[in-house]
This record gives sequence, C-alpha cells and structure tokens, in this order.
Amino acid sequence: MASALEQHRKLHQAILVTLLQSGRKAHREQQKVPKAREVKVVSEVKLAVPPPVWRLSDKMVRRYGMRNAQEVHQWWSRVGSGMLQSDTALVWISGLQLFAAFLLDTAYEGPYLWKKRWYSEGDAIPHQALLPWGSRVKAFLCLLRAYLGQNGVKLCQRMTKPQSAALAEWVVAYRLRWKPSLIDQVDKALFHTMQRQLVTASDVANLQPPRTG
Repeated sequence: MASALEQHRKLHQAILVTLLQSGRKAHREQQKVPKAREVKVVSEVKLAVPPPVWRLSDKMVRRYGMRNAQEVHQWWSRVGSGMLQSDTALVWISGLQLFAAFLLDTAYEGPYLWKKRWYSEGDAIPHQALLPWGSRVKAFLCLLRAYLGQNGVKLCQRMTKPQSAALAEWVVAYRLRWKPSLIDQVDKALFHTMQRQLVTASDVANLQPPRTG
C-alpha cells in the first residue's frame, strides 16, 4: 500500500506539471485580445520610481493594524523595488497572484476585514471575517494600495488576462516586473491547491491558501 501510494503521488505530480506546461502554452497562444471583447483600461500611468527607502506611517498602523501593516511593509521592502525597476520584462499580474506571492513569501494568511475594521492573525476575528482565502484578495489589495499610496507609488492597471497559466479569467491586473521563476512558483502553488485552472470568479472566491509541495 505504501508503494502504491508513493507511485500515485508521483503520477499526480507529473499530471500537474503537464497541466501547468500546457496551460502556459495555451496562454501564450491566446495573447491576442478577442475582437468580441473590449479591453477596458482602468488607468494608465507610468510606473513610479520607488523611493530610496519604503516607509510605514503611523496612520497606516492605526488604520490597518500593526501586524497587517508590518507584514506588507516588510514584504514589499524586500521585493517591491525589483517589481517596479529591474531588467525583468513588464507583465500583467493579477491581484490574486500578488496575494499568493505575499502568502508564499511570508506565510501570513491575513489580513481580515469585517465592517471596515481590520483584524490580524491571533486577534479575536469575527466569524463573518473568516472567509475563504480567495475572497480576501480585495482586502489585501486595499491594504497594499494604501501602502503604495503613502509612498507616492501608483500602479498601472487594466482589465485583462494576467501572465498566468493557472488563472484563465479576465481580471484587473497590474503592470509589474515579475521574474518567470516567480510566475511559475505562484502558478504551481495555485495548481496544487485547486488541482486545475481557475476559470471563474467563484473559483477565485472559494480558493483556500495556496501551498507548495
């Protein structure tokens, strides 16, 4: 039984890798925008030059909570400048991918939001705020945009298909410099969690925290 289980796991992993590769190939072949669907530009702005040092204001801490604000600040201080200015090509990255990258880097599943009040892991989080991880992408993006705003950075965004083999849905995406290795890491984590592509808003909303391995 142990031998059969190990063989089954290897076969399952091989199938996921094949799905990832075929999904990536299909995504490249579908880069042309369908004529029947209009591309709506939400905003087009040039990428701002990142500040020499990313700062976290007292106002951010009071508004979003110490733990939430610090987790975003520490993560973006490590990766943010490279996503804005580097030799890596610009690609469209969804909010879901950003939230997944944040989770995989920090192992922090927050933030939580209920009735305009923010909660962190370890807080007395109301039951209503304990939504599936995918349903909390909007709260994470709200926190990230506020953090970038206080540092004078506004991301270029539009409604489009992001650079992802795992996410096959039109969403609001952000123009960033992501290395192919990071895109692959996030794709594999999403595939591992969902066992297939995410193709609907419901798929995203009900997604649980992505894991690797």
